[in-house]
Amino acid sequence: VKREMDRIRDQLTREEQRREVNRLRQQLAREDKRRDQRRRDEAAEAAAEAQRLTQQLADLQAQSRIIEARQQGLGSGGARSSQSNAASSGANSALENQYYSRIASQLQSYWKLPDFKDWPPSLLAKVWVTIDKSGKILDVQFENRSGDGDFDRLVRKTLDDADPLPPIPSALKKERLEIGFNFKPGSITGR
Repeated sequence: VKREMDRIRDQLTREEQRREVNRLRQQLAREDKRRDQRRRDEAAEAAAEAQRLTQQLADLQAQSRIIEARQQGLGSGGARSSQSNAASSGANSALENQYYSRIASQLQSYWKLPDFKDWPPSLLAKVWVTIDKSGKILDVQFENRSGDGDFDRLVRKTLDDADPLPPIPSALKKERLEIGFNFKPGSITGR
């Protein structure tokens, strides 16, 4: 009987040890899982910060290029030209205004915001678009982003979809133009 009792006691002790080992394994697995999740969260935060800094750098570079272009005397007002022709500025001004209206109208036909979210009316993205004489978009620079990544991507998509724009009228005698636009929910205006 005593042997039987010892055997049962040994068996119970082994069962308790197995349960304790299993409990410790589960606890370690939970801790490993939490540690892995922390690492993933930290990596995601680092990636988001890197993306934010990259975007900030791109914005600063774009602003720097805009400032350089302005300092090189590419004109003033709503459009800047690489070839200035001051003698016929009155006639050209009317023609330019008509041309800018055609471009804004073409862009407006592509400017559609999807209904997947409400777009605050205060959103505003300011861009400079450089086009060649055929109307091909050569460059797009954000002077100011809206603060909403989806909105800014849709601005860029609109410009990509609308490319090429109407060609520069030959009477303007310009090889390229840089035109500023303000994109808002529901409207595009020239600057």
